[in-house]
Amino acid sequence: MLSMEEKIERFVAAIEADARSESDVIQREIERETEAALTAAEDDALNETYRYIKARSADERTRSGRGVSRHMMARKNAINARRERMAEQVMESVRARLSEYVQTPAYAERLKKSARDAWEAIGRGDTTLYLREADMPLQGVLADALKDAAASVGAAPKVTFKAGDMELGGLTAVSAATNLMADETFDTKFEELRGHFAELFGLQLSK
Repeated sequence: MLSMEEKIERFVAAIEADARSESDVIQREIERETEAALTAAEDDALNETYRYIKARSADERTRSGRGVSRHMMARKNAINARRERMAEQVMESVRARLSEYVQTPAYAERLKKSARDAWEAIGRGDTTLYLREADMPLQGVLADALKDAAASVGAAPKVTFKAGDMELGGLTAVSAATNLMADETFDTKFEELRGHFAELFGLQLSK
Protein backbone atom coordinates (compact mmCIF):
# COMPACT_ATOMS: atom_id res chain seq x y z
CA MET A 1 0.00 0.00 0.00
CA LEU A 2 1.28 3.41 -0.97
CA SER A 3 2.30 5.77 1.68
CA MET A 4 0.78 9.22 1.86
CA GLU A 5 3.98 10.78 0.48
CA GLU A 6 3.96 8.48 -2.55
CA LYS A 7 0.32 9.31 -3.22
CA ILE A 8 1.15 13.00 -3.10
CA GLU A 9 4.10 12.54 -5.46
CA ARG A 10 1.94 10.65 -7.95
CA PHE A 11 -0.78 13.27 -7.71
CA VAL A 12 1.74 16.06 -8.35
CA ALA A 13 3.25 14.10 -11.26
CA ALA A 14 -0.20 13.67 -12.81
CA ILE A 15 -0.90 17.38 -12.46
CA GLU A 16 2.45 18.21 -14.02
CA ALA A 17 1.78 15.78 -16.90
CA ASP A 18 -1.62 17.38 -17.54
CA ALA A 19 -0.04 20.80 -17.37
CA ARG A 20 2.65 19.79 -19.86
CA SER A 21 0.03 18.29 -22.17
CA GLU A 22 -2.09 21.43 -21.97
CA SER A 23 1.03 23.54 -22.54
CA ASP A 24 1.91 21.48 -25.62
CA VAL A 25 -1.63 21.97 -26.99
CA ILE A 26 -1.44 25.70 -26.37
CA GLN A 27 2.04 25.88 -27.90
CA ARG A 28 0.92 24.04 -31.02
CA GLU A 29 -2.11 26.34 -31.35
CA ILE A 30 0.13 29.37 -30.97
CA GLU A 31 2.46 27.96 -33.63
CA ARG A 32 -0.48 27.29 -35.97
CA GLU A 33 -1.86 30.81 -35.45
CA THR A 34 1.59 32.29 -35.90
CA GLU A 35 2.13 30.29 -39.11
CA ALA A 36 -1.30 31.32 -40.40
CA ALA A 37 -0.59 34.96 -39.59
CA LEU A 38 2.79 34.75 -41.31
CA THR A 39 1.23 33.08 -44.38
CA ALA A 40 -1.44 35.77 -44.54
CA ALA A 41 1.17 38.46 -44.18
CA GLU A 42 3.28 36.85 -46.90
CA ASP A 43 0.22 36.61 -49.17
CA ASP A 44 -0.59 40.26 -48.53
CA ALA A 45 3.00 41.21 -49.21
CA LEU A 46 3.05 39.15 -52.42
CA ASN A 47 -0.27 40.62 -53.54
CA GLU A 48 0.92 44.13 -52.81
CA THR A 49 4.17 43.44 -54.63
CA TYR A 50 2.22 42.08 -57.60
CA ARG A 51 -0.04 45.14 -57.64
CA TYR A 52 2.98 47.42 -57.43
CA ILE A 53 4.82 45.62 -60.24
CA LYS A 54 1.68 45.61 -62.37
CA ALA A 55 1.14 49.33 -61.80
CA ARG A 56 4.79 50.12 -62.55
CA SER A 57 4.67 47.94 -65.66
CA ALA A 58 1.57 49.80 -66.85
CA ASP A 59 3.30 53.13 -66.15
CA GLU A 60 6.39 51.98 -68.02
CA ARG A 61 4.31 50.79 -70.97
CA THR A 62 2.52 54.13 -71.04
CA ARG A 63 5.79 56.07 -70.85
CA SER A 64 7.37 53.80 -73.43
CA GLY A 65 4.35 54.19 -75.70
CA ARG A 66 4.51 57.96 -75.38
CA GLY A 67 8.23 57.85 -76.07
CA VAL A 68 7.74 55.68 -79.15
CA SER A 69 4.93 57.94 -80.37
CA ARG A 70 7.08 61.03 -79.88
CA HIS A 71 9.96 59.39 -81.70
CA MET A 72 7.77 58.26 -84.59
CA MET A 73 6.20 61.72 -84.87
CA ALA A 74 9.62 63.37 -84.81
CA ARG A 75 10.84 61.01 -87.54
CA LYS A 76 7.70 61.63 -89.60
CA ASN A 77 8.12 65.39 -89.25
CA ALA A 78 11.78 65.14 -90.21
CA ILE A 79 10.94 63.05 -93.27
CA ASN A 80 8.18 65.44 -94.31
CA ALA A 81 10.49 68.41 -93.84
CA ARG A 82 13.14 66.68 -95.94
CA ARG A 83 10.61 65.89 -98.66
CA GLU A 84 9.38 69.46 -98.66
CA ARG A 85 12.92 70.80 -98.92
CA MET A 86 13.58 68.45 -101.84
CA ALA A 87 10.35 69.50 -103.56
CA GLU A 88 11.18 73.18 -103.02
CA GLN A 89 14.64 72.64 -104.49
CA VAL A 90 13.04 71.10 -107.57
CA MET A 91 10.55 73.96 -107.83
CA GLU A 92 13.30 76.54 -107.49
CA SER A 93 15.26 74.73 -110.19
CA VAL A 94 12.21 74.86 -112.47
CA ARG A 95 11.75 78.56 -111.72
CA ALA A 96 15.40 79.21 -112.57
CA ARG A 97 15.11 77.27 -115.83
CA LEU A 98 12.02 79.28 -116.78
CA SER A 99 13.84 82.50 -115.99
CA GLU A 100 16.58 81.46 -118.43
CA TYR A 101 14.10 80.20 -121.03
CA VAL A 102 12.17 83.48 -121.35
CA GLN A 103 15.41 85.13 -122.47
CA THR A 104 15.77 82.84 -125.50
CA PRO A 105 14.34 83.11 -129.05
CA ALA A 106 12.48 79.86 -128.40
CA TYR A 107 10.32 81.70 -125.86
CA ALA A 108 9.04 84.14 -128.51
CA GLU A 109 8.11 81.19 -130.70
CA ARG A 110 6.37 79.57 -127.76
CA LEU A 111 4.36 82.77 -127.16
CA LYS A 112 3.26 82.87 -130.80
CA LYS A 113 1.99 79.29 -130.60
CA SER A 114 0.29 80.00 -127.26
CA ALA A 115 -1.42 83.07 -128.73
CA ARG A 116 -2.77 81.08 -131.69
CA ASP A 117 -3.94 78.16 -129.50
CA ALA A 118 -5.61 80.48 -127.00
CA TRP A 119 -7.30 82.54 -129.73
CA GLU A 120 -8.74 79.42 -131.34
CA ALA A 121 -9.85 78.02 -127.96
CA ILE A 122 -11.95 81.09 -127.05
CA GLY A 123 -13.72 81.50 -130.37
CA ARG A 124 -11.39 83.22 -132.88
CA GLY A 125 -12.94 86.64 -132.33
CA ASP A 126 -11.63 89.94 -131.06
CA THR A 127 -9.19 89.16 -128.31
CA THR A 128 -7.30 90.82 -125.50
CA LEU A 129 -3.91 89.32 -124.80
CA TYR A 130 -2.37 89.83 -121.35
CA LEU A 131 1.44 89.63 -121.24
CA ARG A 132 4.20 90.18 -118.73
CA GLU A 133 5.40 93.76 -118.71
CA ALA A 134 8.77 92.42 -119.92
CA ASP A 135 7.02 90.76 -122.90
CA MET A 136 5.08 93.80 -124.10
CA PRO A 137 7.74 94.52 -126.81
CA LEU A 138 6.57 91.27 -128.48
CA GLN A 139 3.12 92.72 -129.26
CA GLY A 140 3.88 93.12 -132.99
CA VAL A 141 5.19 89.55 -133.34
CA LEU A 142 2.15 88.12 -131.60
CA ALA A 143 -0.29 90.27 -133.56
CA ASP A 144 1.23 89.04 -136.81
CA ALA A 145 0.98 85.45 -135.61
CA LEU A 146 -2.75 85.89 -134.96
CA LYS A 147 -3.28 87.61 -138.31
CA ASP A 148 -1.64 84.66 -140.05
CA ALA A 149 -3.82 82.24 -138.11
CA ALA A 150 -6.93 84.33 -138.90
CA ALA A 151 -6.13 84.44 -142.60
CA SER A 152 -6.37 80.65 -142.76
CA VAL A 153 -9.97 80.74 -141.52
CA GLY A 154 -11.09 84.04 -143.08
CA ALA A 155 -11.37 85.93 -139.78
CA ALA A 156 -10.09 89.43 -139.08
CA PRO A 157 -9.86 89.74 -135.29
CA LYS A 158 -8.95 92.86 -133.39
CA VAL A 159 -6.16 92.18 -130.92
CA THR A 160 -5.61 94.35 -127.85
CA PHE A 161 -2.55 93.96 -125.63
CA LYS A 162 -2.47 94.66 -121.89
CA ALA A 163 0.06 94.05 -119.14
CA GLY A 164 -0.99 91.14 -116.94
CA ASP A 165 -0.02 90.10 -113.44
CA MET A 166 1.89 86.94 -114.42
CA GLU A 167 5.52 86.80 -113.32
CA LEU A 168 7.07 83.75 -114.97
CA GLY A 169 5.90 84.14 -118.54
CA GLY A 170 3.27 83.04 -121.01
CA LEU A 171 0.00 84.83 -121.75
CA THR A 172 -3.72 84.94 -121.08
CA ALA A 173 -6.29 85.49 -123.84
CA VAL A 174 -9.80 86.86 -123.21
CA SER A 175 -12.58 86.93 -125.82
CA ALA A 176 -14.20 90.33 -126.24
CA ALA A 177 -17.46 88.74 -127.32
CA THR A 178 -17.95 85.94 -124.80
CA ASN A 179 -15.46 86.88 -122.06
CA LEU A 180 -14.06 83.35 -122.27
CA MET A 181 -10.49 83.08 -121.07
CA ALA A 182 -7.62 80.80 -122.05
CA ASP A 183 -4.75 80.65 -119.58
CA GLU A 184 -1.40 79.86 -121.19
CA THR A 185 0.76 81.34 -118.42
CA PHE A 186 3.82 79.67 -116.98
CA ASP A 187 2.60 80.83 -113.57
CA THR A 188 -0.47 78.57 -113.72
CA LYS A 189 1.55 75.63 -115.05
CA PHE A 190 4.10 76.18 -112.30
CA GLU A 191 1.36 76.04 -109.64
CA GLU A 192 -0.04 72.90 -111.25
CA LEU A 193 3.42 71.36 -110.97
CA ARG A 194 3.58 72.46 -107.34
CA GLY A 195 0.22 70.79 -106.75
CA HIS A 196 1.52 67.63 -108.39
CA PHE A 197 4.42 67.55 -105.94
CA ALA A 198 2.08 68.15 -103.02
CA GLU A 199 -0.11 65.26 -104.13
CA LEU A 200 2.84 63.00 -104.82
CA PHE A 201 4.54 63.57 -101.47
CA GLY A 202 1.48 64.40 -99.37
CA LEU A 203 2.89 67.83 -98.59
CA GLN A 204 1.69 71.39 -98.26
CA LEU A 205 4.39 73.30 -100.10
CA SER A 206 5.04 76.82 -98.93
CA LYS A 207 4.71 79.64 -101.42
